[in-house]
Amino acid sequence: MIMVITMEIIKLIVLAIIQGLTEPLPISSSGHLVIFQELLNMELPGFAFELFVNFGSLLGVIIFFWADLEGYLKSIKEKETLLYSSKVLIGIIPVGVIGLLFSDFFEQFKSSNYVAMFLIFTALLLLIPRFVNGRRTNIAWLDSIYIGFAQIIALLPGVSRSAVTTVSGVSRGITKEEAFKYSFMLYIPISFLSGLYSLTKLSDLSLMYIVYFLVSAVMTFIGLKIFRRVFLSDKLYYFSIYCILLAVLIL
Repeated sequence: MIMVITMEIIKLIVLAIIQGLTEPLPISSSGHLVIFQELLNMELPGFAFELFVNFGSLLGVIIFFWADLEGYLKSIKEKETLLYSSKVLIGIIPVGVIGLLFSDFFEQFKSSNYVAMFLIFTALLLLIPRFVNGRRTNIAWLDSIYIGFAQIIALLPGVSRSAVTTVSGVSRGITKEEAFKYSFMLYIPISFLSGLYSLTKLSDLSLMYIVYFLVSAVMTFIGLKIFRRVFLSDKLYYFSIYCILLAVLIL
């Protein structure tokens, strides 16, 4: 019995590592969780695990962008900060509404074959920044609406949220640095609100969830550093190649 419990804990730590690392990377964390759940022949233990790894990733993002967030908090009453916050809010409304209303619809795509097809879509999406060079450093209202609606596609497992939002930003003429930051400014309220929603369904707790939380936070921070470096150096095709190879292996 002890061995079984130990192996289950190891499997969950592996899933926390996968979730944390792939959450910021443009390779779909939800898709990877589907794949590794099938490989490890297990199901997630419920909302508690999802909640803790979700909040772990949120902590990793907050730490990574702490300087920016601190600046926003200090200038919260200034017009520029209020406008930016409003554009973040607009960017999360479409995916929030669609995600709540059609969650059952998106659940049916949680299989490895669907994930493989959507990974190929993500791979093609990641090639776009090689042909576009954004120069604007400001997020316009139309940008936030466009990126917000584009983000709905990322509800499909295998379609990366960070890929959709950053590529959408660059395709609108925004610089890679600004598109990267805006993508994860969108992530913070989405992650926080989805975490609060999960709290309403929380039934069981274990001290090991603290471990999963910390593992996810650390891996998300590492994933952010990797993604930013690769994105700004115009080498997103690395992730594109990875997504195609993974999709081929699955199929």
